[in-house]
Amino acid sequence: MGNTYDSMAGAVSSGKDLGQVAFISSMIASTLAFWELWTPMPSEKSGILLNALGTMGGGGGKMAGIWGKAAPVKLPGVGAAKVALGMPPRLALIRTDTATMMDACSKVHEAAKVASQLSADVVKHGSTITEQTWKAKDQEQFGEQLDMYRISLDATKQLGYVTASLTAVVAMLRFIQLAIAAALMTVLAALAVAWVAAMAMSWAFGIGAGVAATIRSIGTPLVRISQKIVPVMEAVMVMVGLGHVAICTLMTANAAAVDSYKIGDIGGGGWDSLQDTGLRAVEDLLEKYKRKGLKAIPDFSGF
Repeated sequence: MGNTYDSMAGAVSSGKDLGQVAFISSMIASTLAFWELWTPMPSEKSGILLNALGTMGGGGGKMAGIWGKAAPVKLPGVGAAKVALGMPPRLALIRTDTATMMDACSKVHEAAKVASQLSADVVKHGSTITEQTWKAKDQEQFGEQLDMYRISLDATKQLGYVTASLTAVVAMLRFIQLAIAAALMTVLAALAVAWVAAMAMSWAFGIGAGVAATIRSIGTPLVRISQKIVPVMEAVMVMVGLGHVAICTLMTANAAAVDSYKIGDIGGGGWDSLQDTGLRAVEDLLEKYKRKGLKAIPDFSGF
């Protein structure tokens, strides 16, 4: 197996590490010197979860009116919601293994290639049907069945290629976001350590206050840049992701519908397969949620 996505997986192989570096560096920078990194950032276009947190934290958003009617009393979790919109938690949320994403794209692409080859084989096989070798009625029915197989394979092929390409776009955007965040946070973490050292010299020997002030003046613009770049890139990611989901949903439904066409007593199980896959996915998510998400709640049984 070899395709473009294999080389792209190598190019974004450090995405997971960059995300970890960005998060740890932001924690160092925000703890030591640049406390403004904890300032809540805009969340209206950063996805449902962050938008909800922004609404709870008083950040507005489209859900603000609904939330105000549903819970007009200020909740005790508002402070925590605001903190969750700061730089360190936001970077913790976007840590992604982009190499694994690209590897998945490669496998989906290869599956689409197999479907493409099978479609070509069906067309080739169909060309062997002649009036000399088949009765007219049998020839027509078999030809129709081959056409349905070909259409079903073509729908699957298109779904695979589109899914792989759109997922690759998302992975590349995430990698760029992580790389930029890691670069900015690493510089800020280094400046924060230098600021602490300068302040220690100022307290111990009476020198270094000017250096500390200079370090703060250098780092403050970087903080503002990062607070603008991260939300903007999150908004781009959300828009691309929504488009990705919409396109793949339509193409998946189309593939299932095509595979469900029936000729005579012969028909595919496209809708049944899609339904079974959806149910298994939901069951898997619920199981993981129970095992990981609820273990921290000792009395969950009271719900």
